[in-house]
Amino acid sequence: MADFIIPGETRPDDQARKRLGGPIHAERHVDIICVGAGASGLLMAYKLQKHFSNFTLTVFEKNPEVSGTWFENRYPG
Repeated sequence: MADFIIPGETRPDDQARKRLGGPIHAERHVDIICVGAGASGLLMAYKLQKHFSNFTLTVFEKNPEVSGTWFENRYPG
């Protein structure tokens, strides 16, 4: 199917490009919030550090230490 553009109209991707200040795939800084420092939160922090460079990560944890369920519960043995 052909993509028809009426002169003077902007396409949605053009509007997004103007709002972001450049191409949508351009690298930009991202602020990330993670709720919980259990196994999933720690894995997310690891994966972000390994695969991305231009970000800030803030982790919120309700306990005084990391490890989520493993911090709260004590199992026999």
